Amino acid sequence: MTKKGPSLFQRALQGMLAFLFRFLRQPWTARFYNAAAPNFALTAIETVFLKFEQGDDEPDIIEVLLQNRRDGDIPQWRGRPASPGSMVQECDVADPPCDFLDALRRVKEKELGGSSFIFTPKPVAVQYHKTARGPEIALVFVCQLCEPAVPPEGLWWNDAERLPENILPHHPDIISAAVNAIRSGINNASFPENLPN
Repeated sequence: MTKKGPSLFQRALQGMLAFLFRFLRQPWTARFYNAAAPNFALTAIETVFLKFEQGDDEPDIIEVLLQNRRDGDIPQWRGRPASPGSMVQECDVADPPCDFLDALRRVKEKELGGSSFIFTPKPVAVQYHKTARGPEIALVFVCQLCEPAVPPEGLWWNDAERLPENILPHHPDIISAAVNAIRSGINNASFPENLPN
């Protein structure tokens, strides 16, 4: 069965928005972003911060850094646990090798209060999620904070195998991809931090 095209009203509305989009610049307000997100597959930079602790007779225990989503978020996400991250913005620099440094810098400065990384975050997975906010393409990065790994205010370390029940629904897959990458033997020493302030 052939899918019907847009109605006359939708065509007129889309034409008006197409005209207005010529004048629109990022960064966007949270209100505008949340209204636009259901219509686009936007790119999320998902930074999964992991910490390792060695028990006496047990294997490494992996913990993940979590935070509660802010008040400006959509109602379905507001106040729920999540892994920190940022969205790719039009104003981000795209010079080769295009390492998403602007998005990673936003996480470092806005989410972590300027905390330093042990190594430059390494991309380990690409995932597609149909979220409550809209479709998202997630680029998953493994990260570690410099020791002592004391989380900034409003964040906490959580057992990566026992995530909160109310965590954002797509974040367990994101965290699992990062944990599996670490367990597969990523060599952290190969990625010294090179994020200029």
